[in-house]
Amino acid sequence: MTKEKVLKMVWRVEKEGRQSFLVGTAHFIPHSFRSSLSRYIKGARYVLIEGPLDREHMNEVVRAGFEKDVPHIFDDLDDRVVDRIKQIFEPPCRKRNVPFFILHTRSFESEQSLYDSLEGMKHWMAFFTLWGKFTGKLGWKHSVDMEAYSIALEMKKEVIPLETIEEQVVVLNGIPREKVVDFINRIDQWEEYARSYQENYLAGDLKNLMSVPGRFPTLTLPVIGERDRILYMRMKRYLEEGNAVAFVGAPHIQGINELLRLDGYSSTSILHSTKERH
Repeated sequence: MTKEKVLKMVWRVEKEGRQSFLVGTAHFIPHSFRSSLSRYIKGARYVLIEGPLDREHMNEVVRAGFEKDVPHIFDDLDDRVVDRIKQIFEPPCRKRNVPFFILHTRSFESEQSLYDSLEGMKHWMAFFTLWGKFTGKLGWKHSVDMEAYSIALEMKKEVIPLETIEEQVVVLNGIPREKVVDFINRIDQWEEYARSYQENYLAGDLKNLMSVPGRFPTLTLPVIGERDRILYMRMKRYLEEGNAVAFVGAPHIQGINELLRLDGYSSTSILHSTKERH
């Protein structure tokens, strides 16, 4: 399952002879794309990422995901769903695993029940913890964002975050609790959602990726639509210079492509580009 794959969620961006690449990332995925990522990063002067991915900044996200006296996520779930979650994830974990927003985990050594391990987490942190555990059980051990970031550091490229951690925490806090609860209440559909997402991502099929049934909690206007313009405006100066590669979550690609075209850029999927196929 973890065999390396060819990355197809890529667009070639051009204007007045200057070329860059726009890559739609997956924060959780079962495959490595190292060879493809290395090829795009090697030829780039600038490597743009959504936000800081170093350990210090990821720790800030973890701290922001906890709050004293925050309602437990189980309080809002159907009883049958809580029982199903326990069935999937129990017996109790010996380590408390907390996601660093994008795949990284930090362990708290102690024996705890699943209920206790989620105690004090904001709704979005509890969700990413459960989703990370679930996809981990499916063998999803990779993150396109983190793999690209690691390769860029190895190649000593200039890595430029398009958002600050503070801005990203504001976005996370803005994810509606009711959407998180609704998605968790449909946990029996998670495996099908994950399968469809994986298939569409590997195929580079953005249209179907965005229409996968079971609407992911982060696919909301504050998380996607309102940030598309921010991400685009901050990457624009590097695209104008050319020779950049920008890594943003795949759901942002559609909106950014629309903005690119309004500014006179061509943005062509590598699936339809003879230059990339050959």
